[in-house]
Amino acid sequence: MSKLTISQLKAINSRYNIFTSIRVPSRSSTIPNGSLSNTTSTLKDIFSTRREPTTCGSKILQDYIAPYDATISKLLEKEGTTIIGKTNMDEFGMGNSTLNSHFGPTLNPLYQQSENLVPDYEEVVFWTPKGKSINAEFQYTEPSADTVGNYEKRTYIKPKLQDKSQYKIDPKMRIVGGSSGGSAASVAAGLCDFAIGTDTGGSIRLPACYTSTFGFKPSYGRISRWGLVSYAQSLDTVGIISKDLQLVSKVFKVLDKHDDNDPTSISEGKRITDGSVSNDASRKIKIGIPAEFQLDNLNPDIKKHWIELLSKLMESKLIEHLRI
Repeated sequence: MSKLTISQLKAINSRYNIFTSIRVPSRSSTIPNGSLSNTTSTLKDIFSTRREPTTCGSKILQDYIAPYDATISKLLEKEGTTIIGKTNMDEFGMGNSTLNSHFGPTLNPLYQQSENLVPDYEEVVFWTPKGKSINAEFQYTEPSADTVGNYEKRTYIKPKLQDKSQYKIDPKMRIVGGSSGGSAASVAAGLCDFAIGTDTGGSIRLPACYTSTFGFKPSYGRISRWGLVSYAQSLDTVGIISKDLQLVSKVFKVLDKHDDNDPTSISEGKRITDGSVSNDASRKIKIGIPAEFQLDNLNPDIKKHWIELLSKLMESKLIEHLRI
């Protein structure tokens, strides 16, 4: 179960507009005892799920209920995590700010937002046939008494965004990055232990950087993309955001599996395991330093820390310095 109540989730979300939907726990559902037990998580709203819409931040999908669950969703729930909701994103992943969503902007919870962006919420109930995962029809009206036993009741909470919400943003606010901005914000705000996002050209790494969280983009093909709405097939990568680096590793081990449903999934025989990676800390490595990073218009504070980092690297005996 979530460590925060629905009311607490709503209160925080009202300021920062992190969720596109919040899950209402089913009383009848049991949580498996696995490696991720007692953790809470969120999914970027680009993964197919049967319990709430998969919107991709777009108006045309605002009520779309997928007929199946993404592989990662099933793997996570099998290991005992509680998915508390799906998070906002730039529409179809095309952005790096999470300002370009039909559901409004997501703000950075590291900064104080004085006014609510989300004034109200709507609880939505629908039913899906039991035991079906592909091409299963759903309905918003309650089944008849003689057939209701064949259906599962699903409930989610939908934020109702403030009209002209962009005018409610505090001028001191900062963007959260994107396109997995809602995922990073849910972790930074303390709403969950980890979040799942996607990275095509920085969509996990940027929001993680902007929110002081860890963002991990694995090698392409390590985590299944089955159930992910594609942006760029040859680049889309599923990844993890958390404040806890050990938890990132634990979640990756859960998701790092071959999936026959995903033709880009690396086979088990081709996967690099922990035992095959060298831990020799004495080996020399080469680090490229682009000259463009020394631009005169770089923020003085950033430039100061950048030079300090370079100095430490240059002093290290593990680094080989080459000028090109």
